[in-house]
Amino acid sequence: MHFQIEAAMLYPITWVTVGKYVELTADTEKAVKARRLGGHWVDGLHCKEIDGDLWINLVAVEYWVASCAAPVPSGADVASSGQHGTKANIDTVEAALVKEIVAAVIASTRPVLPISVDLWDTAAIGTYLKRSINRVRSDIVCLPTFPRPIRLPVPGRSQALYKAREVIAWAERQAG
Repeated sequence: MHFQIEAAMLYPITWVTVGKYVELTADTEKAVKARRLGGHWVDGLHCKEIDGDLWINLVAVEYWVASCAAPVPSGADVASSGQHGTKANIDTVEAALVKEIVAAVIASTRPVLPISVDLWDTAAIGTYLKRSINRVRSDIVCLPTFPRPIRLPVPGRSQALYKAREVIAWAERQAG
């Protein structure tokens, strides 16, 4: 399961006290402390102490839950294993986060085409002209001096596309 960057938008706040976290998730404070002691949760990433209070990062914990493959050991298992938070655990978590972020960025980017051959839709025109899509549709593309749209021969009504170089030339003529 891939961590969605938009997950940050799911929560109005990122950090909550352990008490609020327990209330929201029905998790237990003992389990939280066992994960922290066992190095499953990294201080500063999943949790942190401020003035003696333990705070939980909801976004980081959501990612941890989504990527967790094995059950978390109980407090007794952690204590007997001698496993504690280590730099190796932090590096592993950081590497996983970086990998997910890079994958999300790559998935969300489109190839860049030269302006001389690129076709723009109304959203791209709006971005270039710094106007809303609605403003572009209602007030700009309907102007008699605006470049003519290209409609690809597909069944039904195809999306209007415009030659980027013609839109740029039109905008430059408007400034003069």
